[in-house]
Amino acid sequence: MFGDTFETVEELLNPTITNYQTRMARNCADYMELPELPRLKHFAGLKNQGATCYLNSLIQSFYMCPEFRKVILSLPLCKETIEDSSNLAKNESRNRFLLEFQKLFIQLQSLQSKATSTEALTSSFGWNEGQQMWQQDVSDANKVLFETLDRSLYGTPYIIAPFYKGVVFHHITCLNCKNSHGNEEIMYDLNIQVEGNKNLSEGLFSYINPFLLDGNNQYFCDLCGIKVDALKGDKIRKLPPILTVTLNRYTFDYEKMQRVKLNDRFEFPLEIEMGVYLENPVDNLVYELQGVIIHRGNAHGGHYFAYFRDLLDEGDWLSHIPEYWQEKEEIQQQQKKQNADEIDYDEVKLPFEISNPKVAQGWYDFNDSSVIPIPVNKIQQQYQGSESAYILIYRDRNLVPSKLSNEEIPKYLFDYVNKLNEKIEQDRQAYEEAKQHIIISVADASVVDIQDHKLLNEKYEKGTYKLKLSTTVKQLYEQINKDEYWLLEFQENYQTKLLHFPRYLKNLESTLEEEKVGHESTWILVKKDQDIPQVGQQKVPYRLNFIINKQPQSFLLYTSTTLLELKQLVFALSGIPENEQELRNTQNQKVVSELADETQLGEMQLTLETQILVKKKNQVQTASKNQKDQNQQLGEEIISILVEQDDKVGVSKFYVNINQTIQELIEFIKEQFGLTEAHRLRNLNGKILFCKSDLSVQLKEFQDFREGGARLQIEKGEVPETGKISIVVQYKEQNFEIHVDPRQDKIEQIKLESCKSFNLDPAQHRLYKVDWLQVPSEGLTDEAKTISQCYLRDRDLIILCERTAQIDCELIRFQLYSTTTGYPDDCVFQKHETMRKDATVNDLKQMIISSFGLNVNIDQLRVRDINKNRFFGQVFRKLELPLQKIQFSTNDIVYQVLENPENLQEDEMLLLIKERDPINKVYIKPQEFVFKVSKTPTLLELKDQISKFVGIQEGTQLELAKFVIYEFQWLHIDPDVIEKQLQGKGKQGNQGNQNNKKKGQQGKNQQQQQQQQQQNPCQNLRKNPINLSEGDFIGYRLGDHPKDDFQTKEDNELRERMIAARKNKHNALGPMRRQQEQGFAVAIE
Repeated sequence: MFGDTFETVEELLNPTITNYQTRMARNCADYMELPELPRLKHFAGLKNQGATCYLNSLIQSFYMCPEFRKVILSLPLCKETIEDSSNLAKNESRNRFLLEFQKLFIQLQSLQSKATSTEALTSSFGWNEGQQMWQQDVSDANKVLFETLDRSLYGTPYIIAPFYKGVVFHHITCLNCKNSHGNEEIMYDLNIQVEGNKNLSEGLFSYINPFLLDGNNQYFCDLCGIKVDALKGDKIRKLPPILTVTLNRYTFDYEKMQRVKLNDRFEFPLEIEMGVYLENPVDNLVYELQGVIIHRGNAHGGHYFAYFRDLLDEGDWLSHIPEYWQEKEEIQQQQKKQNADEIDYDEVKLPFEISNPKVAQGWYDFNDSSVIPIPVNKIQQQYQGSESAYILIYRDRNLVPSKLSNEEIPKYLFDYVNKLNEKIEQDRQAYEEAKQHIIISVADASVVDIQDHKLLNEKYEKGTYKLKLSTTVKQLYEQINKDEYWLLEFQENYQTKLLHFPRYLKNLESTLEEEKVGHESTWILVKKDQDIPQVGQQKVPYRLNFIINKQPQSFLLYTSTTLLELKQLVFALSGIPENEQELRNTQNQKVVSELADETQLGEMQLTLETQILVKKKNQVQTASKNQKDQNQQLGEEIISILVEQDDKVGVSKFYVNINQTIQELIEFIKEQFGLTEAHRLRNLNGKILFCKSDLSVQLKEFQDFREGGARLQIEKGEVPETGKISIVVQYKEQNFEIHVDPRQDKIEQIKLESCKSFNLDPAQHRLYKVDWLQVPSEGLTDEAKTISQCYLRDRDLIILCERTAQIDCELIRFQLYSTTTGYPDDCVFQKHETMRKDATVNDLKQMIISSFGLNVNIDQLRVRDINKNRFFGQVFRKLELPLQKIQFSTNDIVYQVLENPENLQEDEMLLLIKERDPINKVYIKPQEFVFKVSKTPTLLELKDQISKFVGIQEGTQLELAKFVIYEFQWLHIDPDVIEKQLQGKGKQGNQGNQNNKKKGQQGKNQQQQQQQQQQNPCQNLRKNPINLSEGDFIGYRLGDHPKDDFQTKEDNELRERMIAARKNKHNALGPMRRQQEQGFAVAIE
């Protein structure tokens, strides 16, 4: 249950391998898929695809409604076979949607399986891969499914919606003239607020109770002609036979600024008189509870399940409910203790009286694959808490449920489910047959080295036998036909690659099942007269590592080897008598020689990384009182440290004296790990290396040692000078370590020493910092900077590369287009291109000329940016400007070959101008125009220069407009027109002030900004609202045409389509979902 929750860090880093075991397959069925579990006597469940519990609960609510089930199962969607569609819905995707619903229902009714899958149904929804992992709101899913079913069955005599559709009238009633105005709406459910209501009756009265519109919220009555007090609310005009009630348990917490779930108590009865809540009340309109969909969790997620009543008595609830009480009693006996605060609602009487006893019978708990009978009292458990009722389903008592006869169900459905049942039965029989068989492999003894416990050839020849578990050992030997041999089992440890020989197979009269012969076990044939002492369950081989006289050695032992035998081996190797040996585990610093002599190796918690340090014990003397005091003081000076090796996995714990120096500590650690080369020590708290000046300092001078538990790393390399750090330079998988002073040493020094080490020319190479993937991410181009100025730290890796190397971080990738006219209409894609970021505009132009074989000079080639709206933007002017300093709108660049040389200056802006024909509402005479801009270009300057360029006579009225690309609209550049537009936006802001104070403050700020813009709207064309930039389209019109808005027919059509698309996107999400992620969807068109 808890998995590896309680494993320690040490256990994770150093897994114990001596008692390594794997779960052996028991029989041939272990690798087969489990067959479908048999169907219980009542109802089938639905499998959860990941997060489809909400959908399972909803589908079960549909199935448990006899009217819904009857319509779905009686649909003639196919002809003779299920593959031959009758095209009832006149649409392929709708037919598939209905058919999958129908197939699922016939499986729920007749499939001999405990639970069935909804994968085919959700596939018919048009869901993308992984969409089944998105949990949705069950209420939203309910509305979408009903709407989809309604559309799919449109035009057919088969209807479901009328059973669930009601009518609500949204009204506003004038309190002066009593006139009521409003509109009707079809409703699939009643949304009842839990907050502020104790039960369903109060919630329904709150739903139909109108609220007063008065004060600033008065209603303007058309009949009275004035603003008046009014009542606004909802009236229930018609209730559906099957009523769905959604309990709104969600609200927004403005303190936490998040959506929260209300766990308040909200009672709902088994019977309710609904006539009193109608617009025109009636008597004796009783609705009975049929189902409850429950949500367990919070506002951000959880789990759905449901309680439903068996209206047709298909599950024989009365005979099955005793099973519930019996199972509950068994669970209570196992648990023994029960939380005193927990209420057992099974024993609590319902708070409502009922007139129909059948309402309290036939209740089942549908929880994905599980379906169990429950007592009706259990419903009270869902009145409150994090697990509580979310959707209630009531039905009119006068709606009599009727069961669908087999004659009304199409024959192709029974043929379909019968085939499924046959397949399920075949799978069960095959599985049961496989459970009775095992497969073993038999090989010759020559494939293994028994003495060294090794496999000599991994691709050895072997015979394979499939046997019944009831086969005797004697029958097995008869089948193998090797009378003079015994079968010896061997198992390979995948970590150590050592073979374990646990047993012979000698009991001829026993069966394979009695001998517990494993499936896929491997055996070798050994002669009967051959004596092999390495055989036995406890003879698990283990290679133990020793450090004797600072020399590492390893020996093959067994987990059954005792400590005494181990000491005898050590004596033979070192000459140290058994009673004088100190055997220390270097990983955990435990002295294993102090254990009892009969302790076995398997009990010592040894790992693959374990090393046993062999030393001679110190002479033990009788301690005087002074010596005891000294020992006590010495104990107080002992601290623990954790040490890692830089090239190995694992952490070792040592106890050292705090009066030791760093130099002594390094030597001690080297001795413990059997290290001989030069090593240094690093404090992993801050990853700081101990320098040469630290070697003579005692440990107690360092805070980490004084506090105990210092974490250190011993690593190869020389101890650096004081104040220096270690930088690793890599060149073509070769590493060079250099110690540098971060405040004084410069990048140039690192490069020179690295190139000297690798025998390279420094002028032809460059250093790069790396990212977390150790890929070059930033060039160290300023070699005069110090190490610290480049933010390099101790042990950082930098890469040495050739200057001409294509380093990804120094490249810019773009798409290259061409145009002949300078207009976006003829923009043609040419190729993908990559260049270095330090390449200049001149290099870019040279590349284009070379790539496409253009016979032009550089000043005849115009290169410019393409903005996100696919219109042309800035022209690249400065030939010496690096590409990395250009602010690209996109990664798209367009070039144009010019007839004449071009030399645009920084104060010149290239525009496209067109003359407006106000009569025909079109533009003519398009041409390029260079606008000489000042620091704050004005409308008068633009008009003056266009007039001179085009040749407009002095005194002719000239009007200009700019095309706003993303709005498909021409902006008339006129101070009066712009001022009117800003004032219109200001009025909208004022309306917002009346409705919402927060919005009002925002409106005020916007108004202040607009007033500032109104002062000089055209005094700086670069700023809002004109935002003039290179590549803009400017339309100019001659004469006075006040009714002309500069728009063309095409512009208006595109603008209308854009606005419609925005509205559709806005409305499609719904009022409560527009700022949330995509919800439940069924795409069947």
